[in-house]
Amino acid sequence: MTLVKDFENLLNIGCTRFTENVKYMLYSYGNDMGDESVIKEKMGVKIYDVDNNELLIDRKFTNGFLPNNHYAIGNLFIISSTKYIEEKEDKFEIVNFEDRKIYIKIMPRSERIRLKEITDVGIILRNSDVTKDDIQLLYVNDFIMEDF
Repeated sequence: MTLVKDFENLLNIGCTRFTENVKYMLYSYGNDMGDESVIKEKMGVKIYDVDNNELLIDRKFTNGFLPNNHYAIGNLFIISSTKYIEEKEDKFEIVNFEDRKIYIKIMPRSERIRLKEITDVGIILRNSDVTKDDIQLLYVNDFIMEDF
């Protein structure tokens, strides 16, 4: 089984998540800290189609972004990473299996505290002006899109 074999080859498995329908599994792997001689892979996230035992996505963290928390909301995965040096940015990558797209949004770290909700169509931010309505950012309009 590829999935089990994949786990055997990794020293540093992080969080594991399943979609609500248990059709897809995400796990984080790797570690940039510690002894380089025992690190087999850089940090990243892999996503499998559990029914077909097929690797769908192998995403490495690049450009100074380091893994943060990863979530399953319904049948979406949210891959969260942070850049702590220079710009101090957060990146959200929403994996949507229905349309086979990854929606990507990079925002200043200061905006993360305004995050109110992640939905199947976008994210909702609290307005910095509390007298105004929340702000909804739609995946199809406000995010970078990638096919997978």
